[in-house]
Order: sequence, then structure tokens, then C-alpha cells
Amino acid sequence: MSLTLAESLAARQNNFDLIRFVAATMVIFAHAYVLTHGNDEQELLHQITQHQMTFGTLGVAIFFVISGFLISQSYERSANIWIYIKARILRIFPALIVVLLLTVFLFGPVMTQLSFMEYFTSSKTYRYLTGIFLFPVHYHLPGVFENNPYPKAVNGSLWTISYEMLCYVMVAFLGVLGLMRWRGLLLVILLGLFVFRLFWFEELFVLEKKWNFWFRGIGFSQLIELVNYFLAGTVIYLYREKVILHHYLALLAMIILGVASVMGGLEAWFIIAGSYLIIYIAFTPYIRCHHFAHYGDFSYGLYIYAFPVQQTLVYLSGATWHPLLNAFVSLPVVLFFAVLSWHLIEHSALQLKNVVLISPRLKI
Repeated sequence: MSLTLAESLAARQNNFDLIRFVAATMVIFAHAYVLTHGNDEQELLHQITQHQMTFGTLGVAIFFVISGFLISQSYERSANIWIYIKARILRIFPALIVVLLLTVFLFGPVMTQLSFMEYFTSSKTYRYLTGIFLFPVHYHLPGVFENNPYPKAVNGSLWTISYEMLCYVMVAFLGVLGLMRWRGLLLVILLGLFVFRLFWFEELFVLEKKWNFWFRGIGFSQLIELVNYFLAGTVIYLYREKVILHHYLALLAMIILGVASVMGGLEAWFIIAGSYLIIYIAFTPYIRCHHFAHYGDFSYGLYIYAFPVQQTLVYLSGATWHPLLNAFVSLPVVLFFAVLSWHLIEHSALQLKNVVLISPRLKI
């Protein structure tokens, strides 16, 4: 028996926490290849898909599809725009601020090849902290990881957070203008972006590299790509009464992705087929991991702590470890930091969502 997405949502049981945890783990395994070899040429999914997608890009795509779905739901359920904004700030910034502070004042001094005086008097040390404002995020600390195969980058995972915040702003903008109710328009925009991604995206990428179309750390091609995934999640949520969750449709989505892995256009087709498959897995009755995050939602912590931990293991091992060894050793260490981040920072911050600081007048 097939159900609509709206009917599945009403049950208030899903596997999103499991999917996000798996996506964060995918990123860790993908980065293990980049950080130990300096590239991802030997990464399994990269080879299977004819160099179209890695487990890292897949994990990020999954994050953005789920985010588009849940953030749109969050906006719709928020009593006003200020509650929505506060919830988004509390979800992203407390843990981000802590990881940046720990990186600069604890991790950096230990790992730098410079003296403490040289490290703490360098302007680059404190420029790293301006990543708190996201535009741009900085990735280098003086004297840290300069001789690693993937040199200098301390926390390369943070690049997606700026794009995530832009997507949050997009939802607020659409909502305030009343465009969230124009789901047909958003569907047309999504399909237009899908066609653009399928046929003309490579030309945009070439132009971006040639003319340096970047502003405050934001690349236009990357913005289009990630907005595609986010908007797919948004549109699926807005059409929840009409979206049917059926295993035959999920199988069709898998076939489309399998063909695209061989024939090309995988990242474009993932916008449509992959997004449906993610939502199907989230609500399918065949997978019941509804209490996966009973002890906490560790996916964000996994994501923001993994890169520096993995780079450290590369540095300490002299880049001699196999990528899978790097990933397997890193995972429990990163999970330890993620657990601390959730229980000491993220969960406490999220409790402030219901604290009323101002009397909002702007209604949704």
C-alpha cells in the first residue's frame, strides 16, 4: 500500500537522523582519500560513476536535499519570521563558533610548525576567526599542515555552511514575499535549474574559472548546484499531498541514477531522482530507525570536526596510511567530539529557540 508524503509526515516518524549520520560518514571516507593522496582519483564512488561524484559530493547533496525539506517545514511551522531566523542561527552558529575557537587557540598552537610567538602574532591566526561570519570562510592557519598531501587546509568542510545559510535566507525571502505558496512557480524554477545543470553547467564552470566569478568565498557554479538540491527538498515538501511514496518509484529512481552513473549527468539527475529516493528512504516502512538520534543528533558535529582530525592523522602518520585506515581511525575520534558538541553546545543552544527575547510584529 502506497502513502502520500503528507500521510507519512503525519505519523511523525522518519529516518532523517540516520540518513544524515550516514551522509556525514560518507564525507569522512571521501576526505580520507583527498587528504592522504591529495586527490580523490582512487575513491570508490568516483571510479564507479566515471568520475562524476564522490561519496563526499553525495553526502553534501543528501544534506542539502534534507535541509531543503526540513527547513521549509520549519519555516511553515514557525509562528513568525523572527522565530525562524533564531532557530537557524542557534542550529548553526554556536557549534561553529566553538570549533573555530578550539581550532585557533588549542589545536593550532599544538600543530603549528612555528613558535608560539610567531603563531599568535600572525594576522592569519585571527583572520581564521572571521569565519564566524561565514563570508568568507578561511581555511589556513600559519604553519599548520603545510607539508600534508592536501596542504594547509585545516577544516575544508566548512565551505558548505556559507551556502547553507544562503539557502536559509532564500527560504525566508520566499516566505516573506509569499512565494512559498506559489509552489508551481518553484517547481518550474527547479526544473529550469535541472535542465541548466544537465546541459549548460560545464560552460558556467569554465567561465567561472576563467573570469573568477567568486564573491566573499561564494562560487556561482557551486551556489547553483547546492541551491538545486536544497530547492528539490523544498519543492517535494510543498507538494507533499501529491508525492506518492512507493517502492516501484524508488526502484525507478535507482535505475535512473544507475544509468546516469554510466551515461553521464549523474549530479543533474540526482536533483530529481536522488531527492525522491532520499525522501522515500526517510519514510519507508521497510527501514525503521526512528529513534536513531535517541542519544543525540551527532551529524553536524561529525561534519565540522572530521576534517581537522583526519588532517592531524595524516600529519602524524607521515601520510603513509591507507585512506580507509585514516577513515576508520578518525571516525571514533570525531564521534567523541560530535557527542561532546551535541550535549555541551548544540542541544543547549537549541533549547533557547522557545525563549522570547523580543515581541515580533512581522507575521508569516
